[in-house]
Amino acid sequence: MDFEWTPGGDIALDDTGDLAMVTGDDEIALRVNQLLLTWRGEWTYDTQEGFPWWEIVSRGQLTEDQIGALLRSAIVDQVGRDCIRSLDVSIDWQTRTLTWYAELDTAKVVSGEVAL
Repeated sequence: MDFEWTPGGDIALDDTGDLAMVTGDDEIALRVNQLLLTWRGEWTYDTQEGFPWWEIVSRGQLTEDQIGALLRSAIVDQVGRDCIRSLDVSIDWQTRTLTWYAELDTAKVVSGEVAL
């Protein structure tokens, strides 16, 4: 069980004003999104939390396939099993923007964008 988040990044409240919680498939999707939208070292309380975006930037221009493999591995480690039906990665090196879209076997979709 984990806290539910609003699209704006705030902790959500349920109809009674209590903290909203997510479980099951929604929790898996939430954890994957939290992993990929957090730069490793960004969170003061656990500097190992998050995805190693700095390592990708410092390696130079990796291919979409190479970054996709890193994303796939991180998602599998986070969830504890291979839950990915499909994963698409797109990089625009001009704007230094990486976009991902993943379909999970939970019938959930996670997607996001990060500025490198």
